[in-house]
Amino acid sequence: MHGLVTEMFPPVSTYIAFVALLFSGASRSAAIPAATTANDWTTQLWDVIVVGAGPAGIIVADRMSEAGKNTLLLEGGGPSYGITGGTQRPAWLAGTNLSRVDVPGLYSSIFSDQGGMTCSGVVNAFGGCTVGGSSAINAGLFFQPPSSDFDKYFPAGWKYADVKASIARLNSRQPSTTVPSVDGKYYLQEGYNAAKQWLVTGAGYAETDINAQADKKFKVFGHPVYDYFNGQRGGPTTNYLQTALKRANFRLQSGVRVKSITRTAKTSGSSTATPSCPAAQGAKYTDANGFTYSIHCGADNSVGSYAGRAVSNGGSSACFSICDADTANQCIGFSYVGGNSGTCYLKNAEGSYPANSAVTSCFRVAGSSSSSISSATGVIAKVNGVDTAIRLAAGGRVIASGGALQSPQILMYSGIGDPAVLTTLQKGGVLASGMTPSNWINNTAIGAGLFDNPNTFIELQSQAVPSYTYNYSNVNAADASNYLSNRSGPYAFAGQTSVFWSSLAHADGSVVGFQGTIGTSGYADYTNSHTITMNIYGTSGLKSSGKVVLDSNFIPGPSSDVYYSNTQDAQDIATFIRGIFDALPASSFTPLNIPQTASTADILRYITTPSNYARGQVNHWSSSCRLGSCVDVNTTVIGTGNIHVVDGSIVAPLTVNPQMGIMIAAERASELILKL
Repeated sequence: MHGLVTEMFPPVSTYIAFVALLFSGASRSAAIPAATTANDWTTQLWDVIVVGAGPAGIIVADRMSEAGKNTLLLEGGGPSYGITGGTQRPAWLAGTNLSRVDVPGLYSSIFSDQGGMTCSGVVNAFGGCTVGGSSAINAGLFFQPPSSDFDKYFPAGWKYADVKASIARLNSRQPSTTVPSVDGKYYLQEGYNAAKQWLVTGAGYAETDINAQADKKFKVFGHPVYDYFNGQRGGPTTNYLQTALKRANFRLQSGVRVKSITRTAKTSGSSTATPSCPAAQGAKYTDANGFTYSIHCGADNSVGSYAGRAVSNGGSSACFSICDADTANQCIGFSYVGGNSGTCYLKNAEGSYPANSAVTSCFRVAGSSSSSISSATGVIAKVNGVDTAIRLAAGGRVIASGGALQSPQILMYSGIGDPAVLTTLQKGGVLASGMTPSNWINNTAIGAGLFDNPNTFIELQSQAVPSYTYNYSNVNAADASNYLSNRSGPYAFAGQTSVFWSSLAHADGSVVGFQGTIGTSGYADYTNSHTITMNIYGTSGLKSSGKVVLDSNFIPGPSSDVYYSNTQDAQDIATFIRGIFDALPASSFTPLNIPQTASTADILRYITTPSNYARGQVNHWSSSCRLGSCVDVNTTVIGTGNIHVVDGSIVAPLTVNPQMGIMIAAERASELILKL
């Protein structure tokens, strides 16, 4: 699943639970030599073990092996694309080397029968468990985030200037196009033309080449960008994986589900009693990462703060891991203002401590010794039904790339996370027997901040716009012939004909983004021959987020507060929908499920009430292991020396579909890890 990046997944009322401990994966096929025995690779020592062969995992594994590291990429799923041995195909593809995954127009069929490529029962959400992860089952939308996303929402070391080279490397490997049909023609454009009349002519949007002008995200409209090549689905499976497979120091092993990371005990550096003012005045506190701080109650370090970090719970105790992680700014202390929630004002120098009863200041007086940092020694994985230890070589690393739901789970199963969750796992017998509380790495940021775009489907009808429904087996003969002969026609793309963005600025300077796509057919109760679907969702700047929670069977999924837990988000999205309705020409579309005359309040009630069309999961999961609090700027899990997370978990909510952003993050993370 690897940071699920999808388009028009089923809403919450119909979502399907899926498995993805290793999200995505590949079956060894003609392109992947089969292992002779399990022991051939399970007994080898590996420099890098990557858990999950989704878009991020494939990229980072390719880069690690390119650098000469003996790299093992583990995946729990099976084949997908034809080049991986995927053979699922309708009769009209018989005699080709194409699977259903290769043909963009068959994308939506996966949501009907799943084809064994989603993983029901291991994650309480929808996503891919096959080679390529979500990039093998989604629409393939490939939008470059605006530079402002990196500059506003990412820490030092991850600003646009830092990731610009990563974007260039990705673009050099991953083709993309706004004209996916090889014959150079756009197909099924009646909806595009009607939407253009509505949004460009009526609402003042600018028709734009989306990625060529990536920074423009206010009132822009254009053709979607897809990561396709030669009329077929692209993605890291078709490029990065193929180069990795040619190297003798790389192995992809499918059908292997990682349960946990094995790691050394924390022999020193376990945190002392959490300081509490005023009793802690003058005391020394050693945090979970082994750093020792002096405590100054009722006093403020006179050196100015270079950044403020809000904490929602835990009080000043939450600031220690934040400061520890901010190596890029050389954080060595903080001043805290607040109670259980408040703000950590980070400092990189020490001054005097004038009295201030509202402040608690802490300053680092001793660094962490290497023995206080727990190090991974390998992973425990289910191999042929047997729990098997797979070991790292000296100096090796484990990189979790299972996606924003699964990577936090694997950390929790490894004794890293919220101590309340770890206590539950220990009582349930999930943690390893030797994983006692003294060796836990307590961090409430594991799984926190989980984000997904709240989406609303608006069904639109126009007699001037014929709908087009993609079909798995009963395909129009001319369309099938055009695709097979020329890789052209409707089946050369997934069905999104239009895309648009805008934003809303608040008086406090905050900005909320909105994205919309328009497809070729209706949905659910509205499927007549002249109905198409507009999908609207909120993007960057939304205030709502949740966390990864484990159910009674310890299966991960999203908490119930991911969507609209902050009422401002619903108000903003409803205002945006009302605004575009105001510009809808009388001769254009008729909205069916939300009347064009609906007030903002009516729209707000509609989008926040669960239905087939609203409050649904678009399954763009991200942000559950954030840079600076869950992992440091090098993607190292805080409190460990060699465990990393590289997937949608570390990506902040973006203005665009997160697929390209996740790939950019994988390129940047690979660069940083190789420097360690």
